[in-house]
Amino acid sequence: MIKKITNKFWIFWLDLKPFSRPWYQYFETPNGLNNYRYVEERGKIRTSLMVNVLDKLELKKDDVVLDVGSNAGRYGIELSSRVRKIYGIELDKKFYKHAKFLKNIFSEFNDLSNHILINGDINDNFNYVSEATVTILGKVIYHKNLNDNQDNLLDTIFHSNLRMIILQGHTTQGDYGEVDFMKDTLNKYGFKIHLESHHDEYPIMVGVR
Repeated sequence: MIKKITNKFWIFWLDLKPFSRPWYQYFETPNGLNNYRYVEERGKIRTSLMVNVLDKLELKKDDVVLDVGSNAGRYGIELSSRVRKIYGIELDKKFYKHAKFLKNIFSEFNDLSNHILINGDINDNFNYVSEATVTILGKVIYHKNLNDNQDNLLDTIFHSNLRMIILQGHTTQGDYGEVDFMKDTLNKYGFKIHLESHHDEYPIMVGVR
């Protein structure tokens, strides 16, 4: 009981500025602990859409997953039991705090030792990129922090060992968040569309090869 109260306080504290940043990914533990009241509707929608797609993926036990811009690490928690290893790379230190907290509370219910959290820039961590057979790329390609380095990043991410990629767009954020860009990107690197989640603002495409 005391632990649950303490965790509720941390959920509240991690939502506060300037100490942290508002929650963007929602979660609920098996014992009912959640952050619903702190997550805006758009965050709930994006998270729900992606989780629904991840549930449908045909993953292999020896897959290594890379979650680029992993935020609170919710997707890594979803996939950890289905793959050999998952790396979550998050540039923002405050979102990284969210991820460490989430991993800690979910570790009470699942073995998350294969879920590795990295606080850093994807451009400085290409050693993890080359190991991945599956990559999640959501809200990254159109991010301002890339400084027009999208093409170089995509060339690196779509390496020869990659067999599956999950792209989530954001159609109000320019060309890089549009459906046509995602389709063209998959085609450019020899991927076929395996699965689509249609949404006016947050479309998702899964490509395989």
